[in-house]
Amino acid sequence: MVGKNTRGKTAIKEMSDFMRERAAIEDQYSKSMAKLARTQYGDCEEGTLRDAWREIRSGVQAASASHASLATKLLNDVERPMAQYLDSNKKSTKKHEQKITDDRKAVRKEFEQVERSRMAYDKVDARKDRRRYQAAVEDLKQQIDRYNGSQYKWVEDMIAVAGDMEQYENERHKFVGDLMSEYTKMLRVLITEHENISLSQERILDKSDCGGDQKMWVTSNETGRVRPVDMK
Repeated sequence: MVGKNTRGKTAIKEMSDFMRERAAIEDQYSKSMAKLARTQYGDCEEGTLRDAWREIRSGVQAASASHASLATKLLNDVERPMAQYLDSNKKSTKKHEQKITDDRKAVRKEFEQVERSRMAYDKVDARKDRRRYQAAVEDLKQQIDRYNGSQYKWVEDMIAVAGDMEQYENERHKFVGDLMSEYTKMLRVLITEHENISLSQERILDKSDCGGDQKMWVTSNETGRVRPVDMK
């Protein structure tokens, strides 16, 4: 579970980077759209087509605002919570990892001590020095007991840490799932806003009248009054 937790943190870090880059792209796209909407392209159009064209250009500005809003929400509601989650869990995870590391060091230290006691025991001749032999036996037993105790503690701590890590993973899974759901909702809002922009443009475009535009042109420019006159 420690390994699973480590991979999970890496995944959230990469997801956070992804969302930050996505927000930057949306922000740049929004700025480019706003710049385009401020141009005077197509201003020479007249009549009902002019109204339709202005609505299209206005739609570009509205789309720019939608993408700017998405960029802000991506940072505030998705990327930032991920970064905060990583920061808040960093200390607790490090504490657990340090506990396991310390236990491993303790087990290794006690094992080395057992080996030293065993070597000392092997060097004693029980027939020549009974008291020294008994002391070596007792020391070896004590060192073995300490080694076994350090092993038991290591196993118990591993079980406890695994339980905590399992809980963390459950919380992380829900956390990431909720943010992904929030992300898809943002996209649905964006799509709806784009659909509304398109519908507004279509309604105005449906009102375009080629014949009426031509008549307006003739009237406003007073064309058609001049007639050919025969010379006498």
